[in-house]
Amino acid sequence: MKYFILITVIFITSLLASKVEITSDSFYTDENDNRVYFVDDVKVKKEKDRLNSKLLIVYFNDNNETKSYKATGDVKFDIYKNDINYKGSANSVEYIVKESKYIFIGDAIIHDLTNSRDISGDEIILYSKSGKAIIKSISKKPSKFIFEME
Repeated sequence: MKYFILITVIFITSLLASKVEITSDSFYTDENDNRVYFVDDVKVKKEKDRLNSKLLIVYFNDNNETKSYKATGDVKFDIYKNDINYKGSANSVEYIVKESKYIFIGDAIIHDLTNSRDISGDEIILYSKSGKAIIKSISKKPSKFIFEME
């Protein structure tokens, strides 16, 4: 119970009134580690955003502010940034708070539902403030950008 209260206070303080709800089958932390591990059937809700995975690690700095999080294992997401709805999947997703940067790694597929565009690649970096995206192909499969023309 002590850790649950600590985690709740940290999330409320560090995300500046952004309500984040994380549920999982279990979670654990070590006060000296600056990390919280959520394990099995992880579900993250923040406003309209959703993320599901098998493991989620939340990283904090020494001031208990959220630095980043990394989700791994059958990651599925539905996020809204700059009035654009992105839905997709990847082997792992990392979000770096200060840069508002998402890094999608491994069989990454992102559907831009607002603009009817799809991108896929081994690694996709999405800067949510600027809308800039970088797509990389590490394997022999090509990166793809699919869109509709009238």
